[in-house]
Amino acid sequence: MTGFAAPTRAFRRWFRPAAALMLATPLAAAPARADVLVEGSEDAVRVEARDSSVADVLDALGASFDLRYPATADLDRRVSRTFRGSLSQVISGLLAKYDYVATKAPSGEIEIIWMKPSAQNAGSASPRWRRMLDERVARYDRAVRGAMDPRRP
Repeated sequence: MTGFAAPTRAFRRWFRPAAALMLATPLAAAPARADVLVEGSEDAVRVEARDSSVADVLDALGASFDLRYPATADLDRRVSRTFRGSLSQVISGLLAKYDYVATKAPSGEIEIIWMKPSAQNAGSASPRWRRMLDERVARYDRAVRGAMDPRRP
């Protein structure tokens, strides 16, 4: 007698699900990776984002540059793109679907002081939001001007 014996019905019933499970396990166990790579200076930045949230990209920019943003903002939108340009151009491209205000202090720190999904994406912006934004920007400007005042001790 040459060759192998034909598998029994019981063996086939057990083997097919076990083989499928063994093949699917490595695929399920591999976590989805979100990568952000930041290179360059403030004048020429290159940011590569692969399946990353906007918050992940801003965190990476904050680690490389002096950048702060409000943690309360809804920044779960996923990004897979390469951004190139000055830091302000990169931030503008990243936050294209958001309404935001970014300011730069004399010390060089960049702060995004207000952020929400753009009115184009989530209905129209109310006058109340605009008033609140104007008040925050004015308050921030007064604080920056006060810090720059040479008469201040």
